[in-house]
Amino acid sequence: MNLHRVIVHELIKDVKSNVASTYLSNKMLEVNDMTTSLVEKLNDSYRKDRIINAIFSNGSDKFFPLQFKNYVNKVVDDQEFIDFSRLSLSTLRGEIQNIFFAKGGYFVYADYTVNAIRYTGVYLVRDTDGVLFKKNNKIQSFDIDSIKYMNTDKLAMGCRINNTNFGVSLGKYLSLINNKQSDISDYFSNWVCALKAESSTDCTNMLYDVINKIDLPVNPATNSPYDLDSFRRLVVDYIKSQPNNIVNLHQMSSHFYENENIITDFIHARSIELDHEFKVDGKALRKFYKLEVNSDGIQLRFTRGDFNKEKIKLSGDNPNVVIIESERFANALRREIQS
Repeated sequence: MNLHRVIVHELIKDVKSNVASTYLSNKMLEVNDMTTSLVEKLNDSYRKDRIINAIFSNGSDKFFPLQFKNYVNKVVDDQEFIDFSRLSLSTLRGEIQNIFFAKGGYFVYADYTVNAIRYTGVYLVRDTDGVLFKKNNKIQSFDIDSIKYMNTDKLAMGCRINNTNFGVSLGKYLSLINNKQSDISDYFSNWVCALKAESSTDCTNMLYDVINKIDLPVNPATNSPYDLDSFRRLVVDYIKSQPNNIVNLHQMSSHFYENENIITDFIHARSIELDHEFKVDGKALRKFYKLEVNSDGIQLRFTRGDFNKEKIKLSGDNPNVVIIESERFANALRREIQS
């Protein structure tokens, strides 16, 4: 990780209170080993949570996106970053004070690069085992408690913006933690003006691509990896066993790999914008199934997902022509003919 900038502010609000205030830092934290380790820990914790992908809502009244755009579109310097963080959190203070069960905490704004991708992260951290950040009133900023700074395993809320994709309006550049307590945490997604961009069909199609590319899990009966067709069939059975066909990628990963992070680590390493939890679309799920056609002395077996893609399709010019485009299949056929 390459940490560029980091600043901490405090939003002060108790549960069951309609009063909120802020302690806004005037200075950023120094970029050093401790602050870099802190942001690395926050980023890792974020990736392991339930993530949904989105884009910003448009509109002149969407304060957070406008401030962020103003920040990234300029020649970014320290003061622009400070101003963006202070102004955006001041807006949240006004929105949160009338939310009865909402609670404050420390907001960590971080500008950093991971795997050649530039991110802006906003993470809400609450103390559980002691003070993590200590006020330094001489400079109106925070110091990190060197003993407590690693206690960031569970984020309260957070969002992360892919600066590169945002600049070219590519894909779902915004992602957020999907907190189950929606009645409390909706204010966070409303504050950043998140617009959910993916349907259950989109997510199911992306899951199909992931299953086709990820390393196959080991079959405990044979102590060797499953073949792809068997794994697809097991995935379908697993999905159908879940209530309302809602799939959590961490739970699915634990089920097949005995490690809850295998699938999410795979999608993050490849910048695949797949929600960590979503409802599977039954129609899109059909592509996981295998098709078998045996006619006119020719037998074909393939999945629905391979049909009308680059591998197998019907000719648009001749209704009696089936096109199979596969280098490995062609080479295997040549070897069989030559033998």
